[in-house]
Amino acid sequence: METQIHRAFLASRRLYGSPKITQILRQKGVQVSEKTVARVMKELGLKSRTVKKYKATPHSKHNLPVHDNVLAQKFSAQAPNQVWTADITYIPI
Repeated sequence: METQIHRAFLASRRLYGSPKITQILRQKGVQVSEKTVARVMKELGLKSRTVKKYKATPHSKHNLPVHDNVLAQKFSAQAPNQVWTADITYIPI
């Protein structure tokens, strides 16, 4: 049982915790509870690692030109096609 848990853990690139390891073992026909898998993983010192997702943030320290805010947050227009707005949060370079 310990070797199966250890192999499944390594096959997941050390990402899966006891719920997913239990699910994998059950798919392989092994009858085991999640508590048992958690206990064995704790005894073996197997802890799943969390991977932070990439979050794009603007790089404000650059030498690129920054356009002026000519609307000054006044988005109402007297006629069509006088004011155009867009929201570009991040442009990958």
